[in-house]
Amino acid sequence: ADGLEGREPDAVFARAVDWIEARRLEREIDKLDREIPLASAAEQPQLLAEKRRVFDVLRVKYPRFKIASRRSSAPGT
Repeated sequence: ADGLEGREPDAVFARAVDWIEARRLEREIDKLDREIPLASAAEQPQLLAEKRRVFDVLRVKYPRFKIASRRSSAPGT
């Protein structure tokens, strides 16, 4: 009912695309978190390096990724 509330359509679209990509990267990190403990000792360094790479890409897309998730899970909030 409020439309774009005065925001530029291109900016809204770009933010939505970034959010979708950030969610995909978050799911990839979750997948790696599940795989790392089950992997062999030889595979773990490779998986950890991949997790770091994905995390770095995510931080570029969504710089406040871990800050926001820590605050939302803080006790009493």
